[in-house]
Amino acid sequence: MVFQKRIDRTYLAVRRQLQGMRCGSYEVGLFDRRDKQSLRGIVIYSQEQVLNAVGFLKSKNASGHDIFIRPKGSQGLLLLDDVSQAMIGRMKQHGDHPAAIIQTSPANWV
Repeated sequence: MVFQKRIDRTYLAVRRQLQGMRCGSYEVGLFDRRDKQSLRGIVIYSQEQVLNAVGFLKSKNASGHDIFIRPKGSQGLLLLDDVSQAMIGRMKQHGDHPAAIIQTSPANWV
């Protein structure tokens, strides 16, 4: 019997986003959905550390936390969330080409 390792789509999406941003370090934080004003656990990670933490971050997300990963400091990047495919097309027509396009949930793009 041959076992195939299942590809983790979240890991691939995070890796693609990090490769698009090309930064040396990232701030990773957790928002508790029950207390939107509360930001917990901001840590600074390298790209490798972020990728190694994907399993942990997925478990925190499943237990009621929203996760953010952003470049540490000012990097000249802008993250747009909840963008439609049509909006991405209009951005490209105007000469604004995304570094990475990630589908975070059905019909929800960043």
